[in-house]
Amino acid sequence: MAARTKTTAKKKVSRTTTRGKAPISRLNRLTKDLPPTLRVFARQVRARLNRLEQRIDRVQATYRNQVAHLIRVASHRIDQAEPARKQVIRLLSRIEKAISPRTKKVR
Repeated sequence: MAARTKTTAKKKVSRTTTRGKAPISRLNRLTKDLPPTLRVFARQVRARLNRLEQRIDRVQATYRNQVAHLIRVASHRIDQAEPARKQVIRLLSRIEKAISPRTKKVR
């Protein structure tokens, strides 16, 4: 009999998953997320839009309140400065009168 020749043992290679399966699973996930009918989808979109509009209204209201508050504060500060402004005007007019040359009175 002839001597048996040794063959090298084949190494097992771990195979990666094929690329074709990933898009299918993504497609399955997307189809599960979508509502079954257009009517249900429209209802979901309307509800989300209503929530978004309410949120926008709340944010706008807070900014309107902040602006109104700033206007009130500025008005209050202006009112506080008004007496000082009047006092400065009176003082300037007195200084003007004191500096201006006096005219002689005609008799």
